[in-house]
Amino acid sequence: MVSPNKIDRKVEKKSKNKMDAQNYPYTALASGLALAEHFVMTVDVIKARMAKKLTPPQVPEQDEDFQRVHRVHGNTTENLVALLPLLALHTKVVKNDKLSGSLGLAWVVGRCVYRYGYLNKKENVRVGGFVSSLTVQAVLLAGVLYGASCLAWNKLQGKTAACTNCRK
Repeated sequence: MVSPNKIDRKVEKKSKNKMDAQNYPYTALASGLALAEHFVMTVDVIKARMAKKLTPPQVPEQDEDFQRVHRVHGNTTENLVALLPLLALHTKVVKNDKLSGSLGLAWVVGRCVYRYGYLNKKENVRVGGFVSSLTVQAVLLAGVLYGASCLAWNKLQGKTAACTNCRK
């Protein structure tokens, strides 16, 4: 018969491996902020459509102001699709919620800067915001690839778990 103590430890271990807001609050917060920021940009597009009396999928080429609002939203959507899985994988592989959450927050700030620069026709600011959010994605990807290489290295060595310094 299995003791209740063993069962409790198994349940506790499973909950620690679970990808949820309780175990990864900083990553969850950063993900939520990224989604909230995207929602605000969606509302911007809706307002711009209503002001110009445009029905989807109309995107008039001659209206530069609407193009800017639409493009900020579209570009953020494209980046968000890459960010969220990278953020989750980075958190799981690197096992550092604060680092992943900070990188996610940096992405959100970069997107805010990008939005401000694009909508206000400030090219240097827009480029800075774009580069910062792209850099965050590159760092997240590097972390995921590093973690994957650790897992692969350990598997080749016959180890069952990843360690923080896998090649030492």
